[in-house]
Amino acid sequence: MKKLNYSKILICIEDFIIDVVEHGIETLGFYSELAYLLIDFNEIYSDNLFYQGYLGVFVSLRYDFNVNELSHKNLVSELKINSFGYYFELFKSFKFRYINSLREFRKSEIINTESLVRRADSVLSRYSKVLVVRVDLSYLREFHHLNNIDDFKKDLSRLNKLIQNGDTIFKGNVDYAWAIEQGVSKGFHCHLVLFFNGHKRKNAFNIAKNIGKKWSDITDSEGTYFNCHDPKQIRSYEERGILGIDMIHRNDPAEIANMRRAICYLTSPEKEDQYLRVKTSKKMRTFG
Repeated sequence: MKKLNYSKILICIEDFIIDVVEHGIETLGFYSELAYLLIDFNEIYSDNLFYQGYLGVFVSLRYDFNVNELSHKNLVSELKINSFGYYFELFKSFKFRYINSLREFRKSEIINTESLVRRADSVLSRYSKVLVVRVDLSYLREFHHLNNIDDFKKDLSRLNKLIQNGDTIFKGNVDYAWAIEQGVSKGFHCHLVLFFNGHKRKNAFNIAKNIGKKWSDITDSEGTYFNCHDPKQIRSYEERGILGIDMIHRNDPAEIANMRRAICYLTSPEKEDQYLRVKTSKKMRTFG
């Protein structure tokens, strides 16, 4: 059985449709590519998930054609019953849904950014120094085909419970935030920021490392992480005067300004290519 990358397939489908809608030109391999994408989509499709924007086109096509019973060659023949113009108009009819998905994403990210800054400022109002820890969580590439957005959400929920229950590695945590995104290479991933009482916790690198190990345990070693506190990276931030993670002091305006910029990466409305094309439900939260 072919190992299908859930996230990559959805992004490839979206890019394919965008190209057709923007250029309106039938390429030489149009029907063949459409068939391959439709077969892959059928393999990963789930009635329990909500597909956003242009992906609704493939949900519709999946029901129009008996994809389960057709080979690629036969599916191409079936698809060719309709003209390219038919598919162009069909794809274009979903453009509003796509634009609306991006509009809602940008709107949510602006609201989330404002919320995150308020929460960070609130923490600094209570503690004279705060240890800001950043770590990115995802799956190893060789396991992308085994984990869809529902699996990712369930694994994150397990991590959230550990944070809320005060698991040992989260001792001294006073607030945290997460943002779920989707990319081709990283697949489904999460940017996580945690705020610790700086009087009780130090060594952000080790905390992030332990969170990464915990994530690996939760995902049965299928998960991976990026430690944003790598010494070389921290030194680079310091040299450029933009270090906004690690220990932040309330009486240092420059550190606070850098912290706000650093944490707002989680909710940047400019990262449109990272928005979720699929959710567990229409109202699934992508930030918390």
